[in-house]
Amino acid sequence: MRDMLFKKPYFSDGEFCFNQDVVTVFDDMVSRSVPFYQELLVLMSHFVYDYFKSYNSVSIYDLGCSTGNFLKCLLNQNLNSFVRYHGIDSSSDMLSTLDSFQIDASIGQVSLIQHDLNNFISFNSMDVCLFNLVLQFIKPQNRLALIRNCYESLSPGGISFVVEKVVSPNNDIQSWFTKQYHSFKKQNGYSSEEIINKESALNNVLVPLSMEQNSKLLHDAGFKTVQPFFQWLNFFGILAIKER
Repeated sequence: MRDMLFKKPYFSDGEFCFNQDVVTVFDDMVSRSVPFYQELLVLMSHFVYDYFKSYNSVSIYDLGCSTGNFLKCLLNQNLNSFVRYHGIDSSSDMLSTLDSFQIDASIGQVSLIQHDLNNFISFNSMDVCLFNLVLQFIKPQNRLALIRNCYESLSPGGISFVVEKVVSPNNDIQSWFTKQYHSFKKQNGYSSEEIINKESALNNVLVPLSMEQNSKLLHDAGFKTVQPFFQWLNFFGILAIKER
């Protein structure tokens, strides 16, 4: 369904949440708001396919899994390994949408958990940890503990992807990035009013860090290999690998 929620103010300032109305239009919203969203999912799923194709099974934690777009993309790769997918999201409406997606029991198992990632959660051993546009919604003071928890749960050689909206420490560059990002959204059919209304709703809900700060979080959590693999202005992707 096409996202038209913000043609008028839908949330009060700083009150954005992933309720049923947002979930209903989420896939359209994210594809029109995040540059190369689908291409990023394909790229990450290709990497998982290549990296783990000799494994008998792969355990994946998708944190802030939303409607499960990464899982759907990964399954299109015909991964030979048995997929144990753990989708975690704070929104019960998101999980209900994902729960309706059927996966062949011969190729994988899906476990869905409703949880606010600001709070501690115990993970089983994992091979892949995905933070796709989710850390930005977690309180900054809670992010390192969550990443460290994931690092400690990763198997040796396990990988983590972090895709985030970031902010530049240079005000002039940030202003130019914002202008170009708004142009991108207008090209995808959003009006100036919709852009303003959504940004107001996200005020202090989506709190971006800089590229350097996100990389430092991964290093501080224990990762030695932290490699940027994507950037489009104020969107940034990092691959982190745990040493064997």
